[in-house]
Amino acid sequence: MGDFIAVLELVTKIRKRFVGAPSQFNDISAELRNLCNIIHDVDVMLSACESDARQKANLQEIAGSCHKVLVDLEQRLDKCSVLQSRGDSSGRILKRFWERLKWDPEDIREVRDRIMSNVTLLNAIIGQISSQATLATKKGIDRLNEREDDRERLIVLDWLTPIDFAIKQSEITSERQSGTGQWLLDSSEYKSWVENENQTLFCPGMPGAGKTTLTSIVIEHLTTLFQRDRNIGIAYLYIEYRRQAEQKACDLLASVLKQLAQSLSPLPECLTSLCSVHKARQTRPSFEEILKTLRSLAGFHSRVFILVDALDESRADGAREKLLTELFNLQDACGANLFATSRSIPEISEVFVKSRTLEIRANDADVRKFIDSRILNFKAFVRQSPEIQEQIRTKIVRSTQGMFLLACFHLDALQYKTSVKKLQIALTKIPIGRDGYDSAYDDTMKRIEGQPSDHVELAKQILSWLTCAKRPLKTSELQEALAVELGELELDENNRPDVEDMISVCAGLVTVDEGGDTIRLIHYTTQEYLERTQSTWFPDAETEITSCCITYLSFSTFENGLRRSNRQLLLSDYATRYWTHHARLCSPDPSLISSFLSSPSKMPGVCLLVAAQNGEEASLSWLLDRGVDANVCDETWKTPLHHAVLNSWTRCVELLLARGAKITTDVHNMTPFHYTVSKASEEIAKCFVDAEIPIDVKLERKTWQPVYQEGEMRYIAENETQVSGEEEAGGRKGLTALHYAAVTGSRRMTKFLLDHGADPNAVSGYGETPLHLALKRDLHGAKWPGAVDCWNDPVWRIEVGFEVVELASDSEDEHAWTGAYVEEHRFAVLNLLLDHASTDVNAQDDSGASPLHEVMNRNRASSTIINKLIERKANVSARNQRGQTPLHLACWTGNVGTVVTMLENGADIADGDLEGLNAVHYAARNSSMEVLLHLLANVCPVALARRRDNRGRNALHHLLSGKKQVDPAVVQHLIDNGVDANDLDDMGMSPLANYLSRFPPGHEHAQEVVRLLFQGGADASFRTRSGGLGLVHLYARSRRPTVELLTILESSGVNLQMEDDENRTVLHHCAISGTLTQEVLCFLCNQVGLSARSRDVHGRTPRQYAAEAAKMERHPHVFDPNRWSRTEKILDSLV
Repeated sequence: MGDFIAVLELVTKIRKRFVGAPSQFNDISAELRNLCNIIHDVDVMLSACESDARQKANLQEIAGSCHKVLVDLEQRLDKCSVLQSRGDSSGRILKRFWERLKWDPEDIREVRDRIMSNVTLLNAIIGQISSQATLATKKGIDRLNEREDDRERLIVLDWLTPIDFAIKQSEITSERQSGTGQWLLDSSEYKSWVENENQTLFCPGMPGAGKTTLTSIVIEHLTTLFQRDRNIGIAYLYIEYRRQAEQKACDLLASVLKQLAQSLSPLPECLTSLCSVHKARQTRPSFEEILKTLRSLAGFHSRVFILVDALDESRADGAREKLLTELFNLQDACGANLFATSRSIPEISEVFVKSRTLEIRANDADVRKFIDSRILNFKAFVRQSPEIQEQIRTKIVRSTQGMFLLACFHLDALQYKTSVKKLQIALTKIPIGRDGYDSAYDDTMKRIEGQPSDHVELAKQILSWLTCAKRPLKTSELQEALAVELGELELDENNRPDVEDMISVCAGLVTVDEGGDTIRLIHYTTQEYLERTQSTWFPDAETEITSCCITYLSFSTFENGLRRSNRQLLLSDYATRYWTHHARLCSPDPSLISSFLSSPSKMPGVCLLVAAQNGEEASLSWLLDRGVDANVCDETWKTPLHHAVLNSWTRCVELLLARGAKITTDVHNMTPFHYTVSKASEEIAKCFVDAEIPIDVKLERKTWQPVYQEGEMRYIAENETQVSGEEEAGGRKGLTALHYAAVTGSRRMTKFLLDHGADPNAVSGYGETPLHLALKRDLHGAKWPGAVDCWNDPVWRIEVGFEVVELASDSEDEHAWTGAYVEEHRFAVLNLLLDHASTDVNAQDDSGASPLHEVMNRNRASSTIINKLIERKANVSARNQRGQTPLHLACWTGNVGTVVTMLENGADIADGDLEGLNAVHYAARNSSMEVLLHLLANVCPVALARRRDNRGRNALHHLLSGKKQVDPAVVQHLIDNGVDANDLDDMGMSPLANYLSRFPPGHEHAQEVVRLLFQGGADASFRTRSGGLGLVHLYARSRRPTVELLTILESSGVNLQMEDDENRTVLHHCAISGTLTQEVLCFLCNQVGLSARSRDVHGRTPRQYAAEAAKMERHPHVFDPNRWSRTEKILDSLV
């Protein structure tokens, strides 16, 4: 840029010499100005963007060219102009005189062209650098967008399920011997399965035959085979016995859904919508929703492969059958290929009786490869003797009989033999076949017991926890459990064992999953063996685990329950949920349990809440039997009964109700019974009915505020001095479950509640019945999005479907279908209420609104509902607290069919509300031509059309004061029917005065409306009572006066030069309101003859008013806050 600084200095110097130059030099002067500007642009561009070497070279060359032409120009200037001095009283003044004839025009053109050429080149360079910067910025933005998209994808996928089988796949792949399993990939059964659609390959095998390893090989083969085809969907499940609680059918299918979605970009709308709705509600998708979305996603793939390992380890309580049924249904729907492994269990084999079957056995060649990899770890006398190695291979291959795991155990037993004789003796004792499992495990346990006593104690503690644990344990959880010391009140970190030591003392029976997150037994058969022999190796395991958990939960840090501050104690979640499971299986120290449950600690209550959340009926009952309060609540005032209902645990709900659980309200203003409506669960609602809970239990909505106590958030209801939420729901007035069904649009629960005796006339604290809420689809009280609860949050309404349907061309049908579905359910709720014999169709809420009022308030009032109400003797003349009848509201909404229905059923068109407004006034307010035509042509006497309300306003006042577009035809129709355009209201305003004062006035039809009013006799000399403002002054205050409308005012007799009582002209009022435009100023000054310098009685000009208003601080949301500054500049331009 240094070269251009010199150029810039020179061009600035030369530009100054052109001041006062003859006109023939104007072109050169302009080009110099352009050159100066473009150099500044280059400077800015180079400071913000990086140029490449080629561009730098070009810039340097252009700088040289510019400098040369400027030097030539300067030399010519020296020849063509001279400086002379002129003296006067103030000193010497220099003046340049140009000798025009000394510079040939061709020379001028040549210099100008050279300058232009350089300017053009610089523009091109700037364009190149700018394009590169734009491209770089775009790429950066694209990368940011990609990152954001990736983040959003991960959020949706992680929300769907936290289960990630890819970790398990990586772990197995890293551990298996390279080249094994090729026999399976080469088999005709497998090849046929891969090549053809809609195929099932079932691979049964004995325990330890390598089924899981072979499944991982198939997954890797498919992934590699189809890695370039993103249209191929591959999903796999590794089922584990210890993870049954988190591997229910719904969980596993959600994982399949997640894996099929991972290959799609962007994520399909059906999945993102599902996530949006449930995240807003803080709920989980139902089994049916998972299935529906899964079927949709499968359709995005040309082929789908689903692999399931260890079906025999899945839950046998119907979950396995449910999973298989839905996988076969998916296969029928999209032609998916299924691959499954299992032990040979008759009930599983029967399911696959028509499928292709390939038995899995440890292939001898694979076993030999595995042995070869392990022999490297044997003693030197084995590594150095091919003969001994072959003996080992032969014996182990023969003894395993197709069970890979046995080879592992046998090698473990042989690996540390220290002589040939000892090795050969051990080889002779190796059992053959499945009997080898128990023998191998027995030997391993004996090796464990042969360790030092501390090692034996640690190993048995580890094995007892892993055998008896109710779910897989994280390594850190088990470390903490092993560190607990009975009788201590806190955890000593120095007592935590090392992971390597934990694995080592267990002699190969324990492994840590890849990443070190989970510690587990090495195989399902290990679990089975230790469960069978528990009484031999660790008979008091359940008692010891119970004592450990109670000691842990009795730590002083848990006295106030589970808090953020003690969540770093990692065993807390396991101990809280599962200690009762262990306690029920043994006879723990009664004093230990009694001391814990009767302590002032909040942990016993937390345990009860957790049991209710997770549907653990036996634990719930066990705790209640020992005196834990059934009505304990969490920080959101939810009780165990709330949690049992929200999680659809029917038997837990029954148990809690039988034990006297109260019906209380949480911070979302819901009782457990009200939640049965949000869950649409008739089964759970029936539990409350059977327990004789009043079906019309009422609640009062409160606004809750968070408060912080000891670093934790709690909630307190507004206007209450104490943190409370425990009072039982009830009372004479309040919102019932039927109210909730009505406002949210739940057809199923509305029917259930009415069938079981719910009162359709129960009134809320504002006097609303369920019918009121069903009609207006809303309720009095706190509104969304202020104080959010389950009553006003849109995610709980049936209309939530619209939020997840994109209004794009490819989803118009879905949007229409959703609309039809919503209306169908809404009308069904209304029909259920109206068909109920007890429903009072004339009930009025605290504002006096009847059901007819509510239905009229809707823009699209249903004739079917209106007719039903009238058939049920609804009062068409009922008045609300403002004196409005249903006819008034029908005219206001502009529904002529409804107006006709009201009039045909006895509504009086002459009825006025408390302000004297009749049906004509309401129709005029809405500018409803169709309604007015009907009223004025058929039923409305002329005198009624001319009638004024209690504030002196006629129909034209109401028409021209509203916010809607004014239809000129309506104006004409009212004038034709005798409505006086010069009637003044109580404020002394005529209809035209009101109209011109509007903000903005009249929209697109303003000129025609004003003409019609003048033609109808509007007074052009009108003035306001206060201030003496004429029509033109009022118009000046509107958003943006126009010359066209001012011309109409003038041609209609309005004096545009008139002044108000303070001698202010229309220009003053434009300045005060900031509405002046350049066109209006020119018109008023040049054609009307107004002066922008005229002063009012205070001696102030229009500009002074504008300048003062421009300096005022205003709310940031005020309309066009710069309009006064703009008006000031316009007035300055004239001055």
